[in-house]
Amino acid sequence: MSTGETTCGGCRRLATDPVGLIDASTDATTQQANVLIDDRVDLALDTFVVTAQRLVDGSVLFHYGIVTEVSGRVEGAELATDTARLAAATLPGQRFRHAEVSWIRTDPERYLPPSSGARIWIAEADHRRRALFLDKMSEDEQIPLGLDMGDEPVYMPYSFLNGDKGGHVSISGKSGVATKTSYALYLLYTLFETEFGRRARRGSAHDRALVFSVKGSDLCLLDKPNNRFVDTDPVGVEARRQWRLLGVADPRPFTDIEVFAPAEDSDPGVTPVPHIEVRDKRETSAYGWSPRTFIERGLLEFVFDDLESGQLSFIEQVVRVQLLRWCCPLAGDTEGRVVLVHPDDQDERPGSTWESAARALRRKRPVGAGSGVVIATLDELVEFIGDKVTEGSPGFEPLWTGSVTGSTTQAFIRRLWKSTPRLRRLVRGWPRWACRRRCRWSTCTRCTPTRSVSWWRRCSVRCGSSTRTPPPRGARSWCLTS
Repeated sequence: MSTGETTCGGCRRLATDPVGLIDASTDATTQQANVLIDDRVDLALDTFVVTAQRLVDGSVLFHYGIVTEVSGRVEGAELATDTARLAAATLPGQRFRHAEVSWIRTDPERYLPPSSGARIWIAEADHRRRALFLDKMSEDEQIPLGLDMGDEPVYMPYSFLNGDKGGHVSISGKSGVATKTSYALYLLYTLFETEFGRRARRGSAHDRALVFSVKGSDLCLLDKPNNRFVDTDPVGVEARRQWRLLGVADPRPFTDIEVFAPAEDSDPGVTPVPHIEVRDKRETSAYGWSPRTFIERGLLEFVFDDLESGQLSFIEQVVRVQLLRWCCPLAGDTEGRVVLVHPDDQDERPGSTWESAARALRRKRPVGAGSGVVIATLDELVEFIGDKVTEGSPGFEPLWTGSVTGSTTQAFIRRLWKSTPRLRRLVRGWPRWACRRRCRWSTCTRCTPTRSVSWWRRCSVRCGSSTRTPPPRGARSWCLTS
């Protein structure tokens, strides 16, 4: 069996006191192993450990792992009733504790199992750095993820977050108690409000975070201080201690934030007022889409959450393209209203595909209200669609149905009418100044509360944001839904 003396690797000498042995009675693999814990040691969950072995060629192979489970039992007990006899010392037995260890790195990178019976140590100093791959990260890209069981920071490379080497974060935790939300906010705070994040982002002024608040309105107050983060509250005292260990001496609320809320119900053209109660409406921007934006960006598909049901997707695609073909700018309009004009009556015939119709719309000249049907609200748009797809109606046109059955058409229009009461305040004529206000990209963090979350969330992923202008070139964005 390997010992500390036979496996020390130069400057990487292992600690003198091992915490256990690789269990020789079970298989030790390249993925995980069981450890017999020393009776004098308390080996806790999430502890980083290291073991070493000398290979045939004389080199030393280190296995770095993390404790994923700890268990205990008495060797010699076969039945539950043996417990009483063991406690009375009438049956021989030996208490022991087991730890399950998952290997996270081998150094050098050779996929061999650890040596059964080998000693295992807590990874400290240089070994801890290698276990966490800190030797592969430059200090400029280290982002603190949190504290381990020994109150030492754990880091990740920024390149795994910004898209250079990876761009996805998966956060697991107990549901319903805001554990995942709290951690995601911590990560955003680290990126935007701490020296670690600013250094890793190299001072980029274009990075943004988009936060969806769908379970209440707490996230709309990210720029307000936490009432428990005070020196008189034990929770606040402990939180400050942990922040200091992470290298943040004086954490404060988010400093650069803009809050968006759905507009209240009102007539088209009226100044939009955000529907929010937890903060001053004057500090909040209302969001929504004009009829032209709704048609031009193809947002009709996001009204439905079951397009894969039956043939709904076929008629939705046809209606979406037909709306784009019929759409014309309204002369003198400043609110995003449109006129739906039959393609045969337009100066330039639009194509039959989405791409050709979109190009044609950008070239169309504004037309008067008498040229067709003026659309200023979602209700008017849904009424127009219903007239075109419902067989027997005055304006019925088979080209709008995609050759689906009558029952599918009825299911399609029923869903449209059902969604209208929830979405009408989001799709209507918007004053131009309101559109310009929504185009501001200066804030780092955007929080959007919504009760029409399914529709809003999918639209935002498709369109980038509720603005009409794209983000600055080279910008990065993070999206959090909670």
